[in-house]
Amino acid sequence: MKCLNCGAEVRFDPASQGLVCDSCGTSYDLNSYDKEAEKVYAEKDIDATLDANNSPGDGSLGENPGRLKYHEKYIIYHCQSCGAELMGAPNEVAPFCHYCGSQNMIQTGEEAFRPATVIPFQLTKEQAITNYVDTLSKVKFLPPDLKQQEYLNGFRGIYIPYYRYNYDAQGNATLSVSEDRNVGGRRHEVTEYENRYQVSGSFHVNDKDAELALDDSITQQIAPYENGSERYFRDGYIAGFYTDRPDVSPDLYKDKAWAETGTVIQNRLYNRGSDLYGTIESSDVSGVQVTPVGVQTSIRPTWFLTWKKGNRMLYSVMNGQTGKLFADIPIDFGSYFRMSLLVSLIMFVIMWIATAFITVTPAKSLLLTASIIDALLILAGRNVAQYEKRLHSAVDNKVHFHFMTSKSLRLGSGDSANYGFIIFLVILMVLSCFKDADFILYLLPLILGIMVIVMTLVPSCKAKSYGQLFIALIGMLLSLITPIAAAADLPQDYIYYGVSLVFIVLGLLSTGMMFHRYNLLATHPVPNFFTREGGNNGRY
Repeated sequence: MKCLNCGAEVRFDPASQGLVCDSCGTSYDLNSYDKEAEKVYAEKDIDATLDANNSPGDGSLGENPGRLKYHEKYIIYHCQSCGAELMGAPNEVAPFCHYCGSQNMIQTGEEAFRPATVIPFQLTKEQAITNYVDTLSKVKFLPPDLKQQEYLNGFRGIYIPYYRYNYDAQGNATLSVSEDRNVGGRRHEVTEYENRYQVSGSFHVNDKDAELALDDSITQQIAPYENGSERYFRDGYIAGFYTDRPDVSPDLYKDKAWAETGTVIQNRLYNRGSDLYGTIESSDVSGVQVTPVGVQTSIRPTWFLTWKKGNRMLYSVMNGQTGKLFADIPIDFGSYFRMSLLVSLIMFVIMWIATAFITVTPAKSLLLTASIIDALLILAGRNVAQYEKRLHSAVDNKVHFHFMTSKSLRLGSGDSANYGFIIFLVILMVLSCFKDADFILYLLPLILGIMVIVMTLVPSCKAKSYGQLFIALIGMLLSLITPIAAAADLPQDYIYYGVSLVFIVLGLLSTGMMFHRYNLLATHPVPNFFTREGGNNGRY
C-alpha cells in the first residue's frame, strides 16, 4: 500500500491504529486513506474500488465497511526447507522462515489469502521487546544469546489464522430451579419450578487455530484474545506485517466444535437465568435444534521470535493484543556450572571452617556423598518420567505436544522436589555433626538405594533411557555396599574417597542428562511440513 504523499510503502501502526509512512512521516486513519486512495487510484486506472457499496465506517463488527481490493498486491512466500507459507507485501521480503529458520524463501504465484475478520495489532515491536526482556529478566541460567539486542530485533509481526464455526439455534430450553424459604421462621419449605425459554439466534464456539505449524499448546498459552477489538478485514491492518495462510482443513475441528455447541447454549442459558431467585439445578436444551451455517476465517496478531541452534528451534510467541507471552527457554550449561562451582567453593570453605569444631571421618564423608547422590538420582528418575509424560501427551489431532513454559523452568517435578532436596542436604549436614546420629547416616544410603530402584531404574527402563539406567544401576549397587564398607572401618582412606569420587561422577553425568532432557522439552525439533509433521511429532 502506497503513501498518497510520496509513493513509499505505508505500514499499520499499532499505537495510532492507523497507517504511517516512514519515508515522509505522513499518517492516515484507515477511513480517510481508503476514500482518498480510491480517488487517486481511479485517476491512474488502477482497480482499487470498494468491494461493498456502502461507505467505510469504523470497521467494527455489525457494519461491513467495505474494503479496497489490494489483495492482488500481496505475495506468498514459500519455505523450500519445511513447506511453511507466509503472505506479505512485495517489498517485505521474508529473510527467513519463522518456523525452521531457513533462508530458502521463494515467491509463488498462488492467490493471496483473504480472511473475513481481523483483530489488529495493539502492541508495537518496541513494546513487545520490552515485555519479553522484563519477563526473561526473572529467569536464571538463560542462554546469553537470548539477551542480545540483535536477537531481540528479530521479533516479527505475524497474523495467525483461526477458524470460526458459526451455528444457528432454534427451539425451546428449560431451567430447573429450586427455591428455599423459611415460613414463619419455623417451617422450611423447598419450591421447585421450571423456567422456559425460547431460543432463537446465531452463535459461534471458541475459535480454532488454522495453522499446522504452530502448536495448539502455544496458542492456548497466549489466549485469550479480546473479541471486542475484532474488525472486518481491511488490507490496511496487515500493511507492514506478515500473515500465515491456513494449512489445515476446516473439517479437522468440525466434530470438536460441534461437541462444544451444547456447552455454549447451556452457558448462555445459565447467564440468562442468573437473575432468577433460587438455585439453578439443571438445564434441558434437548429441544434446541442447532444448524451449522458456515466457517469464517479470522486472523489474530502475534509477535514471533525464532532462535535456531543445531537441530533445535526455540519459539517465543506473544499475543499482539494483550502481551501474553509463551517462551521456550532452555538452560545454559555454562551459566549453571559456573554458579554450581561458586556454590561448591562456598560450601567447601564452610566445611573447612567447620572441621575446627567437628570431625568428619572418611567413612562419614562417603555416607554423606552416597546419600546426596542417591537423592539426585531420584530427581533424575522423576525427570525421566516427566519427559516421557510430556513426550506422549498429544494435545489434538495435529499430533502436537506440550512444552515447558516460563512458569515451569525447573528440574524434577517442580518447586517442591527442589526445596525438598535442599532441605535434605541441610539435614544431612546437621546430622553429620552428631555422633549419636551415625546410625541414620548408615541407614539413609540403604533406604535411598531402594528408592532409586523404584523411582529411577523402573522409569529409565520403561523410557529406554539406557544412559540414565546404567548410572542409576551403578549408584544403587554402590549405595547398598557403602554402609557395609563404612561399618568395616577399612584402614585405607583412599577407598572411601575413591568411591565418593565415583558417586560425584555419577551425579555430574546424571545432572547433564537431566539438562539435556529438559532442553529437549524446552525447545522444538526443526519442523517438516512437507510430510505433514508440524510441531513436535515425537522426534525429539
